[in-house]
Amino acid sequence: MDRTEVNHSASIDITKYVTKYGNWLKVDSKFKLRNINLPPSGFTEGNFPLLQKREFENLLDLQIVYNDGLLSAFTSALEVGEIIQEINKEIK
Repeated sequence: MDRTEVNHSASIDITKYVTKYGNWLKVDSKFKLRNINLPPSGFTEGNFPLLQKREFENLLDLQIVYNDGLLSAFTSALEVGEIIQEINKEIK
């Protein structure tokens, strides 16, 4: 499994966890959506209790680490691409 697949898998794990134990409407209400007016949640509890769960903390930590690794890999790839472009300029 490559880094993008691992990152995507971790994202799916968080999505499933929040879907099961959290409240997406409370999350989504924090963002301005252009063409969607979401109704208020029918549940009173928010998502703060998720932050008290070790499993959720671990899922978030993994996602952060995977995102950082993916960003580093993409940044390195961009730098290599820029070096190749400079070499090609010199060759011509």
